[in-house]
Amino acid sequence: MAFEELKRAAQTFPTVSAGTVVRVDDPDADDPAIEEARVGLANVADVPLHVPDAEDAVEGTSLDDDALDAAAEAATAAADPSPEMHADEEWKDELAGEYTRRSLRTAYTRATND
Repeated sequence: MAFEELKRAAQTFPTVSAGTVVRVDDPDADDPAIEEARVGLANVADVPLHVPDAEDAVEGTSLDDDALDAAAEAATAAADPSPEMHADEEWKDELAGEYTRRSLRTAYTRATND
């Protein structure tokens, strides 16, 4: 699992955060496939988001660039942010995709013991 966040200062809320969990079929395989994934986002909508379309994009893959791109696009599409002092809606949309990508990559690396 992995949790990634963009935070401007310790005493502030994150601008965006993404939490992911992946389970792979055989961590010791050459290209372990993701059996199950969970993706959640915070601070990109009025409530925390569960993003099943991002999960579907990576399940059954070895987390290649195409799968990461599809998951990031799903996260961006699910986001419905409000502007804040440090980020407008467009930037928070982009961050939702990027932090989903980062979090998935970290979770996959941990799951495969790389």
